[in-house]
Amino acid sequence: MSMEIDSRFTEVVRGIQQRQEKVKQAQDQIKADIAYLAEQYGVSKSDINKAIKLSEKELKKPGTIHVEESVIDMARHLSA
Repeated sequence: MSMEIDSRFTEVVRGIQQRQEKVKQAQDQIKADIAYLAEQYGVSKSDINKAIKLSEKELKKPGTIHVEESVIDMARHLSA
């Protein structure tokens, strides 16, 4: 089965490719920014990512950090 490719098809595909490239560039910049923060503040990239995710949760649902702190306190108590 063959398909005729018209100019609109080509335009849409090229638009998709351009957006994919922009996403890749944004992802690369995010990785570089995280690496920079980790180096500047002497923490791991994993810790930076955890802080970002936790702050996102807190923004979506205030009180999340308090709950996380309580869970950590319980874990400390149980492991003592």
